[in-house]
Amino acid sequence: MKKLVFICCNCIWLLLGCDTQANNHTPVCNSYNALSYHEFSPNDKVIVKQVIISDILTSNESIKTVIEANQQGLITKVIAADEIDNVNVDYSSKSIDYQNQHFSLNLDKHNNIMAMIDNNKQNIVEFDYDKFGQLINKTDNTTLESTITSFNYVNNKLSSRSAANEGPCLWLAQFFYNESGWLFESDMTSPYNAADACPIGVKCFYSEHNQYGDWTSGYCVSGEGITKLKFYRQLEY
Repeated sequence: MKKLVFICCNCIWLLLGCDTQANNHTPVCNSYNALSYHEFSPNDKVIVKQVIISDILTSNESIKTVIEANQQGLITKVIAADEIDNVNVDYSSKSIDYQNQHFSLNLDKHNNIMAMIDNNKQNIVEFDYDKFGQLINKTDNTTLESTITSFNYVNNKLSSRSAANEGPCLWLAQFFYNESGWLFESDMTSPYNAADACPIGVKCFYSEHNQYGDWTSGYCVSGEGITKLKFYRQLEY
């Protein structure tokens, strides 16, 4: 259940957009796409620590996710309810603990991750970037089913994210912004109608933005319109 909630609390959040010309902020956005979920990426000002509290209404359970970043805004640690989602990055030694495994990192001059490399010198996780330096594809081979996540941008903002593996589900997350460019809704669906194989679609709504345009609370509803989850985000700058 905690694993499913972590997916809900992350795969379907609406991520805050990143300007393709904002070179200083692009590596920050890439870091969240690569190691967590871009919906937690700072809108403008670097966030050094955030705590996301998610209340599961169907089970009266509360879970916590913690994300820490360095002064440049790049993720250094993720502590999740399910330890397999934990991340620990050391940019100085170019190493990472990811998916309960230890890898060395291939980094570019902006500290964008190009690949995670195992002890056999094999690229286990690979990343592709567009001409603006934005992450557009992530290929993750840490599990038996290889997962490819793709990111699409419209008008200098991420408009959708899709994730596919060798299983039956192809997830598509679509992101919506207000006139200020702040998140207000995200929709996640699967084009497949295999209810027994793929969980039903979910919509999330975000509110109480602070002066930097970062959301601090919201909720998610199921395809039947039932509120399943409420969440709150505490931010340190």
